[in-house]
Amino acid sequence: MNFTLKPLAKTLILIVVSTVYIFAIDNLKLTTQIEYLDFSNSEQKKNGKRYIIGASGKENNHLFGVQYESTQTDTKQPPLPEDLEVDKYAFQYTYLWDDSLLIHGRYLHIEDNLAPTDEGDIFGIGVDYELNQRYKYGLRTYMSDYPDFNVYQTDLTAMSR
Repeated sequence: MNFTLKPLAKTLILIVVSTVYIFAIDNLKLTTQIEYLDFSNSEQKKNGKRYIIGASGKENNHLFGVQYESTQTDTKQPPLPEDLEVDKYAFQYTYLWDDSLLIHGRYLHIEDNLAPTDEGDIFGIGVDYELNQRYKYGLRTYMSDYPDFNVYQTDLTAMSR
């Protein structure tokens, strides 16, 4: 299993990290993560690796985040015809309206060589409102655009501390 960063991922990471750095030089956070996956109880998968690189930053009331994730999974053949390779490109924006109101926007693109989610795009918007220090509410809605199907989902949360 070889790990290679695809040209689109390299370009995306370079552009976003540069942009976040320029606009949020004092608040830049870079993250990297490597995960080793064990699927010992799976009928289809053996093991895998996940590589994640991300950047986030804040400028005044604007929070930005980008992430690239690549997962390679060794599969049992059969039943699967080949090893699983998934790449995800994510962007998140949050606007801090005031101390109690947050507005979110999210985008995720998925490239998957085996599942019907290949070339899928997921869009999300949401609002979090903190009534007081005890009660917090959230409303988020997502729409996915896959070549073979679409999914619409809305989540409503209420939290008490």
